[in-house]
Amino acid sequence: EAEFVFLDTASFLPFEQHKTVVCHKDVTGYTEIVKAFGDSLYDTVLIGENIEYINYSGGFIVDTVKRAWAKNKCDGSVSDKEASDIAMALLPFYERLFNTSGILGIQAAYPFNVGDESKYPLDAEPFNNRIRVTYYTTETHDTSLPENGVVAEKQPVVGFDSEFTFLSSADLFVNFGVVDFDPTQTNKTPKQTYDVFGMRSMPELDLHTSWAAPVGLSQILYLRNSLFSEEEHSQFLIEQLIDATTPEGCSFYSEFNNKCRIQDPLKHRQHEVYRLGYLE
Repeated sequence: EAEFVFLDTASFLPFEQHKTVVCHKDVTGYTEIVKAFGDSLYDTVLIGENIEYINYSGGFIVDTVKRAWAKNKCDGSVSDKEASDIAMALLPFYERLFNTSGILGIQAAYPFNVGDESKYPLDAEPFNNRIRVTYYTTETHDTSLPENGVVAEKQPVVGFDSEFTFLSSADLFVNFGVVDFDPTQTNKTPKQTYDVFGMRSMPELDLHTSWAAPVGLSQILYLRNSLFSEEEHSQFLIEQLIDATTPEGCSFYSEFNNKCRIQDPLKHRQHEVYRLGYLE
């Protein structure tokens, strides 16, 4: 019964397609252009197609602007600060995606350290209706995380601190299990990948946050259909889903602000393919 709207983001190259304003570093003019296509997206797709959830892969960062600058053969050079300002011209577009009431956006997180926010300005920007998702691995070890991920002051995953270096750049960490696919190595959360629709799983041979976002979205849909099946879709429901996905009660990492961001949804079969009976 699911309905999908697929947008071909591979052909969406906003910095290359608007060479004049980018090469002139015309942030004001570019912001007006972005606002126009953001409004069009809102009217024709988000509202026109009654969108409730968005799965969004990699976004636009300073390096994206610099690559477009070189490809467009702009005169002179562009500094990190100028590239960051140009990237932030996309803010009206991001606000439509992640600040629209009644729509929840799930984005693949860029892993960046505190102090690097200026290189990832749109990813560091706070939005009410966005969850940035990344992965972690426990290799062949099982985790003891409960279904809601609440472990109070206990370290949620022991012996894998290196997996949680970028604590402030992601809202949700999902366990991918075993790093390198080997049929002789298993744990209760096998490392899997999903197609772009999140409807099939298979052994994962490459780590990428773009494949963590669909797992996060499927967990959210599972929670929506399991915990809130009687509720109509609304902004209040989205707020409940965000709270259910990252509940309060974990104080081990101060950067998490008491939120339990480390989850193991596949271990507990919190995924639509299991709820619907496609997989067991």
